[in-house]
Amino acid sequence: MNTRWLPWRRRTASAERGLQEARRKLYRVHEDWTPLAEGLARIDQEIRLNDWTITAKRIFAGRGQG
Repeated sequence: MNTRWLPWRRRTASAERGLQEARRKLYRVHEDWTPLAEGLARIDQEIRLNDWTITAKRIFAGRGQG
């Protein structure tokens, strides 16, 4: 075996392990994203509803007074 290439093989093996770990982390992030996105959508909807409630209160606050 040509020992001249051994450092390259070690670095390649190390890089492959790093790549596999990065892919596992990415997969876990993608798994977590769906529930997080659903929760964020519900929060956004609540904010929009609250904005409409505030707007409606401002619009109708002056009615009947005067």
